[in-house]
Amino acid sequence: RAPFGKTGLCRTPTAKPTAAMSDGPSLGGRVRIYWPSEKRWFRGEVKLRRMKRGCAEHRVDYDDGDSRWHNLESEAWLHLAQPRQTITPSPQQYQKRRRRRRQEDEPVLFVVERIMEARTSDGGAREFLVRWAGYSAEHDSWEPSCSFLDRAPIEAFEAARRPTLSSRAGGAAANGTAVTHVAAQAPPCPLPVGPLDASAPPAGSAAMPEPARRVELLPGGAAKLSGFLSERLKQNLYDTALISGWDFRDAGRANLRYTGAQGRPDILLEWNYYQAPEQHQPPPMALLSTAAELIDAALRGGLQEGADGEGEGAEGGAFCFPREWALRSVLGLGYRASDDMAWHTDMAGEEGWLCSISLGATARFEYLPAAAPSARRRCVVQNEQPPVKVDLECGDVLLLQGGLLPHRIVGCTREPPPFFAGISAGTALCRVNIQVRLWGHDPSLSLGSLLEDGFQDERSERISAEGPGS
Repeated sequence: RAPFGKTGLCRTPTAKPTAAMSDGPSLGGRVRIYWPSEKRWFRGEVKLRRMKRGCAEHRVDYDDGDSRWHNLESEAWLHLAQPRQTITPSPQQYQKRRRRRRQEDEPVLFVVERIMEARTSDGGAREFLVRWAGYSAEHDSWEPSCSFLDRAPIEAFEAARRPTLSSRAGGAAANGTAVTHVAAQAPPCPLPVGPLDASAPPAGSAAMPEPARRVELLPGGAAKLSGFLSERLKQNLYDTALISGWDFRDAGRANLRYTGAQGRPDILLEWNYYQAPEQHQPPPMALLSTAAELIDAALRGGLQEGADGEGEGAEGGAFCFPREWALRSVLGLGYRASDDMAWHTDMAGEEGWLCSISLGATARFEYLPAAAPSARRRCVVQNEQPPVKVDLECGDVLLLQGGLLPHRIVGCTREPPPFFAGISAGTALCRVNIQVRLWGHDPSLSLGSLLEDGFQDERSERISAEGPGS
């Protein structure tokens, strides 16, 4: 149970109220709390109690290491035990407890023989069916990607399932050779070695007619744009995200959710989103300018601006992009084939509109078409209506209120298009996602102010002023 997998609590009829619910548990008491999003109970110990906005809240330290504050008057919980009494142990008991704790703290490692199958859990996490070395098939178990100390078994499984590599899929996983865990996490992707000259044709790509432009209205006030980016412009955006962002990928604590987390994408570029940019960090002008022109093209093609970016668009199907807007921040994420993203809303809240540009392999994207900025509201919406599923191909652009609409990436196709495979040669990336947002850590750093300060648009070409085809 990953800390970011929890999506909130709500009332549930599965647990009948007890006398203890009216007064709340005692400090040090053991409780079981029901998480509707994961459809299971979790055990923990009550550590602290506080009053917040007239309600009593209890901090519960869970047995799996997580810790949360709860308003137990509105949640389903069960009282397990009274507070433990403090007893001074004898020297023999003390030494016995120390040996037991030392044994419990030592991790138990098992050797993976091969991975049998893969799936995506209800919470959006990637899981694999593992055949353990020295054990029969009846001991096979589903394990999340974060439990692997070495990603070699996952990579071998993914490689064996690729059609282009089917003739070479008889490696360690096929012949039964055991694969051991040796590394804590996958190393960060190296610098790209593909062509960097925007005027040169992308490596591995042939001259193909540009697809017809199309704007698709989606539920919840979102919109998808297709066919607006040429291959030269795609390469220019890719080069800008990786090259200009290589020395500015440190996003502070956000790296715990991304680059530093198993099965999550790497941060390739961070500008004015989690923190104000450093004084010597150049703004990614090509990304900001391209996103601004994409939004303008969409609005010229029939999409209407709203009064404030919310209202009907948050709950219904009308597109209501803010009438007054300016782009202020950029976040670039690099995905491997085994990476995904759990349910979340962006920290910008009501200012969370973003222009999301997809490059590389097709991503399986899902979002809830109703405003749910809190975990509790997200749990209610998930029970009321199914998520909207959208396939984002290379060059597709998504306009979404990410601060109010919960969204996630379920996974990516294993093979990127030949164009992207050519420009990303030498990296482990199969997809790059560029998110340009209206919200910024420093609100004064907008695209308009940067242009007034003398920064130049560095795009290789501009998007035509013609409207979309449909």
